[in-house]
Amino acid sequence: MVERRLSFSIKERKLILGVLDLLALNVGLLWALSLRPQYEFTFGLMFKHPHWFGILSFLWFLWAWAFDAYDIRTTARFKNSARAIALATVVAVGIFLLIPYVTPPLPVRRSLLLPLPFLPLGLLLLGRGFYSAVLRQPIFVRRVLILGTGWAGETILEALRENGGETFEVIGFIDDDPRKQNQSIHGYPVLGGAIS
Repeated sequence: MVERRLSFSIKERKLILGVLDLLALNVGLLWALSLRPQYEFTFGLMFKHPHWFGILSFLWFLWAWAFDAYDIRTTARFKNSARAIALATVVAVGIFLLIPYVTPPLPVRRSLLLPLPFLPLGLLLLGRGFYSAVLRQPIFVRRVLILGTGWAGETILEALRENGGETFEVIGFIDDDPRKQNQSIHGYPVLGGAIS
């Protein structure tokens, strides 16, 4: 039986994260606004005031990019990802609340402001947790063979270990030196070479 794998490029992974984040952020804003007496939890609110959701989304992506929330090294570890999105959310929502006239009016009671940073942040964390749990599955991991066992091959291995996160699985090395056949380099086998 052939093992099937789904592999997403780094751009596709970033796109998936962006869509999940956009959904979480805007549903979080909608939910936070619906806790105020003058708004209801309906998607009609998004169509009535699209600029509120657009401004927050723009601020989010600006600060998420600044805090490396979409960097492959950051997204590979949930702890790093959570830190980046927490910083981006706090700054984006803080600036969002300081913009007068084009964002929702401030509520009379300050307690109604508290859900605004926490609901989107909670949903963003759920989305990142879902992303980490699903895309770390073996079916989504790309298998890699490294050509050469010299300094270039070792440099590639080091780069994959540092930057590849859980995206790549090194299977081994391929080298044409017959003396290196059936050996192990940093725990990975040398699998093949040139035919004499």
